[in-house]
Amino acid sequence: MVVIWEKNREITVSNNLFEYKMDIKKLQNYSDIRGIVVTNERNEEINFTKEIAAKLADAFTSWCGGKNKTISKIAIGMDSRLLGEELKKSTIECLLNKGIDVIDCGLTITPALYYAIDTKIADAGIMITASHLPYNRNGMKFITREGSINYNGLNEIIEIANNPGIITGLQRGTFEIKEINTPYSEKIKNFIINQVSPENNSHKPLEKLKIIIDAGNGASGFVSDKIFSSLGADTSGSINLNPDGNFPDHEPNTESEAALESLQKQVLEKKADIGILFDSDADRCAFVSNNGKKLLHNNLIALISIIVLEENPKATIVTDSITSDELSSFIYKELGGRHHKFRRGYKRVINEAIRLNNEGIDCPLAIETSGHAAFKENNFIDDGVFLAAKVVSYLMKLKIKSNGAYENLYNRFNYSKESIQFRLKIKSENIETESNRIIQTFKKFSENVPGWKIVINNFDGVRITADKCFGDGWLILRLSIHEPVVVLHIESGSKKGISILLTRVDKLLSKISSVDISSIKKYIAQN
Repeated sequence: MVVIWEKNREITVSNNLFEYKMDIKKLQNYSDIRGIVVTNERNEEINFTKEIAAKLADAFTSWCGGKNKTISKIAIGMDSRLLGEELKKSTIECLLNKGIDVIDCGLTITPALYYAIDTKIADAGIMITASHLPYNRNGMKFITREGSINYNGLNEIIEIANNPGIITGLQRGTFEIKEINTPYSEKIKNFIINQVSPENNSHKPLEKLKIIIDAGNGASGFVSDKIFSSLGADTSGSINLNPDGNFPDHEPNTESEAALESLQKQVLEKKADIGILFDSDADRCAFVSNNGKKLLHNNLIALISIIVLEENPKATIVTDSITSDELSSFIYKELGGRHHKFRRGYKRVINEAIRLNNEGIDCPLAIETSGHAAFKENNFIDDGVFLAAKVVSYLMKLKIKSNGAYENLYNRFNYSKESIQFRLKIKSENIETESNRIIQTFKKFSENVPGWKIVINNFDGVRITADKCFGDGWLILRLSIHEPVVVLHIESGSKKGISILLTRVDKLLSKISSVDISSIKKYIAQN
């Protein structure tokens, strides 16, 4: 066993990586692969190795061939995560031996790899990343010309990886190194120029705008200089720009309270116009306003809906299921748009927006509460930097028009209701079947609860609204797409409302023996 020390953190890596053999299916995180690559202080067992990465890469090419997708050249990128280089090298070697030409894009972000495929630099792509997860995780994302593959596609790739065929006699593929961060940055820069100053085509349209970038020590640090600073913005107060897979300041998670508070402090101290927080591969982001308001979840969706619906009146905004009823009212009554809630999972939300557009319904935006956003004008690519460019461009235009007064913008929405989430473990081997049974049983129990109303046409689990006397809010019980749990999300106008709702949920779920509600009982006892 080899022990490595990384900045006061002990990391253990086995000499025999086959020691960690397991069913690859367990690494599936809906449409991505996510696994543990190094042990940590909790002694989590390694389950994602360079051999598994190579198997999956090999299976990806076979899957593409079976779908009649012509794949002769694949672009490979990675973010700053631990063992990224080792996983990338193993993947590249596998592809070359299979006769695939490989472009090594090095340290990059997922949106830039999308760009490489969208501009036909390569036929497909593999990104080595685990997005927002803790430092000891890494994984893979598979991309074709149609975008990242979905759940069913990854299922099929895993099946091939677990039952590989034997191919011999292929000519070894060619290898080249190509930097894609610069051309991707030029694309975003041109977008901002056209948004802010299309008449005079100014090359410094962001002058007098102060932006704080927090790259979370992921791979997006380059956007500070290559995009925003080069367009005239002052980004001198930006933090955590250097790639470091240990993530020493905070986890690269746009929903992390520690990360948002760190960015909030920097924005207020530097008197910046906006703060932007990215995850490790920059496929999502969150913001902090000039007055320190945290813009994520419902507040983020409200902000971007204002921007999008000014450009596309009466259009439809697609989100995941855990958005608030107040957000729906804001989009409809204040902005004149339509709010279409769908199932949790950024790929599901994107696919639903594409489906609606194909049916003739104008849907310019698909966005998840986690900060994943995809715009029709950007080919529905899941791109946190494009989202940031969209918001920054709007703020710059507003600053020019209103002499820097943003308060009216942020005062238009304020979703600061009490909310809480529980992840309830399932006591069963057949997780999906039992989870669905739990949800349906809970739904049936809820039908006769006074003051509760089950929401019809809810795409994700069961959603219930409660009137003022019986909780003054709403709840949703749904199947997790990442873990063997059912997720309970509750929102109310007060902590008292949370307690009222939770007491009733506890009473109903206590009748179902296959779900662990100890965390709910603990919360009730403490509050």
